Amino acid sequence: MYFGMVRVLIVVVFLYLMWRNMRDDYHDKELIKFSWSILLVFFLGGRLLYGLFNWGVWNENWLDWVLVWVVPGFSYLGGYLSVLIYTVFSVNKYEWKLWNVLEDLSIIFTLFILALLISEFSFSGWTMEGLGRIISLAMVLILASMVSGKYRSFNWYYSGKKGFLFFWINGWYSFIGLGMLFWLNQPLWMKLLYLAWNLLSVIGLFILGDVVRLLKIKNKKIVNESK
Repeated sequence: MYFGMVRVLIVVVFLYLMWRNMRDDYHDKELIKFSWSILLVFFLGGRLLYGLFNWGVWNENWLDWVLVWVVPGFSYLGGYLSVLIYTVFSVNKYEWKLWNVLEDLSIIFTLFILALLISEFSFSGWTMEGLGRIISLAMVLILASMVSGKYRSFNWYYSGKKGFLFFWINGWYSFIGLGMLFWLNQPLWMKLLYLAWNLLSVIGLFILGDVVRLLKIKNKKIVNESK
């Protein structure tokens, strides 16, 4: 009972933080609808992916797939990927800019997942894997807060476009998470998944930041100075 109450409180706080931090740039009705939608997608996607990766765990009773509060089992990575896919395909409907939304959502959603993880392991018991996830997210939030609002002053981030925090958070989490996977001796496929996640985040950050264009400008300047 208390576990359910804590989770409801976390959801309420998440909805409030989304509204408070994003209301200036988005219409209230659209923002509220989007907030509830990503919550639904997060919990459904995380539940579904957990059931698919652990096929057979709920096959005795198919109702167990939807009894989230009664039968445990949830994939946070599955929930996160579901929200990411939903956001990519829904921004056009609201006429929003994708990178702006992902940036505005990044820190709030990371806090949301961190709070859910802390509540889960506080009630179910602490494990090394759970502690590793929580430490990883806490470190990522610290790193994100250090550059939030400052990244446009980075010389190497040439474009200054929004979206930096999205790739920054994903890059650091996948990098720290990869180290945790080696420490916990997790399966090879998980290590490869996190490695691919990290590479995509780094490549995305460089593309968004027009780093290649910056290098070309600098090389051209060096060539001109040498003449």
